[in-house]
Amino acid sequence: MKVLVTGASGAIGGQLIHRLRVAGHRVVGAAHRSPVNVETEACVTIDLTEPGAPERLLGELRPEVVVHTAALANPADCERDPERAELLNVTLVRELAEAVRARGLRMIHFSTDLVFDGGRGPFREEDAPQPRSHYARTKQAGEAEALAAGNCVVLRSALSFGHSRTGDRTFNEWIVARIGAGEVPILFEDEYRTPIDDATLARAVERLLDHEFTGLLHAGGGERVSRLLFGRELLEVAGLPAESVRGGSRNDLDLTPPRPEDVSLDTSRLRDVTGVRLPSVREALSQWWHEYGGARA
Repeated sequence: MKVLVTGASGAIGGQLIHRLRVAGHRVVGAAHRSPVNVETEACVTIDLTEPGAPERLLGELRPEVVVHTAALANPADCERDPERAELLNVTLVRELAEAVRARGLRMIHFSTDLVFDGGRGPFREEDAPQPRSHYARTKQAGEAEALAAGNCVVLRSALSFGHSRTGDRTFNEWIVARIGAGEVPILFEDEYRTPIDDATLARAVERLLDHEFTGLLHAGGGERVSRLLFGRELLEVAGLPAESVRGGSRNDLDLTPPRPEDVSLDTSRLRDVTGVRLPSVREALSQWWHEYGGARA
């Protein structure tokens, strides 16, 4: 199957390109700038916000499925430049979804667990979003645009982890890099997510490529953990001292925008639809450490 993945320069987009290729699909990546975290062959550089760019790209590449991961994904950047956030996270989604619909294609659009306010996880797909940041508001609006076009799956992705080509794009890589630099990372003990590793996420996406399902899916792992607990699991896997990280509170920092406390996701629908097994955080981190992380030790 020929698949177009936007956001090739991002951690999720780069790993999806790699893993879908390994699975035997013909994959083309698209990025706003030349991607450094994926193989450069079969990747195109394009500004999808230019008028008519989505339609031109689909016409030139003729994919069967579009996996849309491109976004302005840093919440602080969205607060500083709300107009660009609207352009990338809402307008682009609408134009791409309309172009996909016009060609009778299928689209998998990535959203975020941060559309929820963090008051009472785990959240189900039926729960009403209550975004607390401009980033989250634009992502919720982008969801609506994608769903309105039809023939689309919206994946609300939780915090993802795993491997990036540059070795510094994921949460677990950031922790290891900080420790390697002699720092003691502060990890929040009062922020809860359902982290999902990139290998599991890619398997779910692959099974959705030609699936009949359309609508919302929560793409998280099978375990609710704090950032601190995630870090401690990583230390255990890597054989690093427990004092290599320390706990802290979101309230200790002046965070803009504010971070929700608990945006853990109910992922039962993802399991039912795709049949993908969701490993524990420890199991997924162990696999990553065996494949990639051990080289850093």
